[in-house]
Amino acid sequence: MVVVEDSNSGFEFFNALCKRSGIPCISAGGKSNVYNAVLERQESNVLVIADGAAFGPEMELLTSLQRFKDIQLFLPESFEWLVLQSGLFNDKQTRDMLANPAAYIESESFFSWEQFFTHELIEKTRGTHLAYDKSKLSSAYLDDHVSKKIEGRLPQLGL
Repeated sequence: MVVVEDSNSGFEFFNALCKRSGIPCISAGGKSNVYNAVLERQESNVLVIADGAAFGPEMELLTSLQRFKDIQLFLPESFEWLVLQSGLFNDKQTRDMLANPAAYIESESFFSWEQFFTHELIEKTRGTHLAYDKSKLSSAYLDDHVSKKIEGRLPQLGL
């Protein structure tokens, strides 16, 4: 089964992938809820997908469950980062920004890297069929061509 930390667009995307493969997928509704979501499930094989930058404080508690369950982790910077990495936006500015985010992120403007990547994805897709909204995933991201690009950036997750 798959437990996704996110409850918005990221969860919608991974839930759609899981449905195609017949794999149960739930949202933990936030990083602090992942441990309980994994603990409460009967499944012994669990993939946890969470924003890597924010999940560090939860790691010790979650890994304590590995005595009882086979837990795999996929911790991309954020779902928005994953979309930007997908190759859907192959311009030089995006490639440079992804290669060296610290040179682009202004800490006075963004509290976290996730906020920065969300802003970048929203700006990059504004007025296009891929217009991004963090709270509700556009169906364009589930179209075969687009979802395959994003899936191409995933490790072998069995989805």
